[in-house]
Amino acid sequence: RAKNFSAWHNAAHRLLDNLQAAVQIGASQHAQLQLLLLQRSAADKAYAQALVRLPDQDGETISESPLLSAVFGLQRSMAQLREAFAVSVLEGSLLSALASTRAEFEQ
Repeated sequence: RAKNFSAWHNAAHRLLDNLQAAVQIGASQHAQLQLLLLQRSAADKAYAQALVRLPDQDGETISESPLLSAVFGLQRSMAQLREAFAVSVLEGSLLSALASTRAEFEQ
């Protein structure tokens, strides 16, 4: 039993050493990935700020990019159309309800 203990003890130490090395490599890779993600986040933020400036005095978003300006224009026009549609739906519902109430009242 004592003979086998030495071999087992050496194998256990090798295993622990290998596990510690793996943990160190993992921690190093984690640190590298964290740095990469921080740099990527900063680059994405800078890119977004380069595309879009703060809203102007009228509240309109200004962009240096013609494509992005066109997208903003489409978004504004769609918002206006949705608002007009919602108003017409509400007005139609109100008029319909008033007409049915009037018809019931007249009967």
